[in-house]
Amino acid sequence: PLINIRVNNHFKMAAEKGEFTQLLSEELERQLKGRVYLLPPYTYVDRNEITVQGLKDLREELITEFPHVVLLTSDESWRAEEA
Repeated sequence: PLINIRVNNHFKMAAEKGEFTQLLSEELERQLKGRVYLLPPYTYVDRNEITVQGLKDLREELITEFPHVVLLTSDESWRAEEA
């Protein structure tokens, strides 16, 4: 799960989205027990070049061990990176 910890006037909404993402990932792990490996949440303050590059590097490292890597988030700003 990717969790944004933005500290601005929308802090409560960001916290709710982060909690939803965490609960969703835990439920998926529970339902797909033995077929899913859940990593600890990747928390970030702002989506910038460093964050994006860090996630790309993490994905490349994981793809050597796991055939499929899925990143879950409730942050709409990642839509641009979807492609």
